Amino acid sequence: MFGATVDYRLLRLLVRPRSALVGPKPGSDSNDSLGRSSSSVIASMPPPPAPPSVADGVARLRKFNDRIGGRLPLAGRLRYLDVGCGFGDMTVALALESGGVVKGVDVVAKRVEAARRLAESASLDSSRVGFERAGWDDLAPDDKFDVVLSHEALEHYAEPLAFLTRARSLMRDERSKLLLGFGPFFHALFNGHVDWIFRIRIPWLVLIFSEAAILRLRNEHARPWDPASRWEDVEGGLNQMRVGEFLRGIENAGLATDCLIFNCQLRRWPLLRALSSGLMRVPWVRDYFAFSAYGVFRRA
Repeated sequence: MFGATVDYRLLRLLVRPRSALVGPKPGSDSNDSLGRSSSSVIASMPPPPAPPSVADGVARLRKFNDRIGGRLPLAGRLRYLDVGCGFGDMTVALALESGGVVKGVDVVAKRVEAARRLAESASLDSSRVGFERAGWDDLAPDDKFDVVLSHEALEHYAEPLAFLTRARSLMRDERSKLLLGFGPFFHALFNGHVDWIFRIRIPWLVLIFSEAAILRLRNEHARPWDPASRWEDVEGGLNQMRVGEFLRGIENAGLATDCLIFNCQLRRWPLLRALSSGLMRVPWVRDYFAFSAYGVFRRA
């Protein structure tokens, strides 16, 4: 808004004290802006939350299915792929709920290790559910699935539109489904991937204030072990895909839409839901109000 330096000084007044600092990168002891080591800062912080449980995964899976209108195919004869599976709670839940064979992939090694432990705790062997440290572009081209699922991951992919094309190639046939749930879009009214370090939620934070100022505060106060100078360089990455780009990507990938719901979180408030539906029909406006997108797609 006023340049990186002034933006930094303004936003610094709103930063939560030692916000959400969950620990240094293993083996590191970096210093924050006050000269304190990361380990000494962390000592006064509450412990990080425990990894999700199987029960958490079942709840998330059922919420996901509800948001796509109950269109998640569940059958023991099906083969599933969970891309960006994280700690594997939804992957394990999918194996339990469907009775099918499920594969989960994620690029973060510690998450894959945790996912394997979770599967063992649920008495699921490798013939039912398996996990691999890999990105979507690392998967073998001849590995085919009946259901490809990606939940809370598409906003992190460096090439989200290329992922859509790759996902189609992983679908076994015309009956196969691609299930997506992600958000918020980067330019939305509130961006939960960015504004969590502040005491108040700032509308259109990433549009009003400079990237350099926001990331400087993030590096100093919340992620000293993961410094980044660009959005795409933060841990997990953040792309800046817009709604229109996403819709064109679906079409260009050769996918047909069975259902696509924006801002499904607003279903409890009919007036807000109606307003949201209207805004989503207006190009150049919808980019700034799209909190989430949930959809089911098939080969065109």
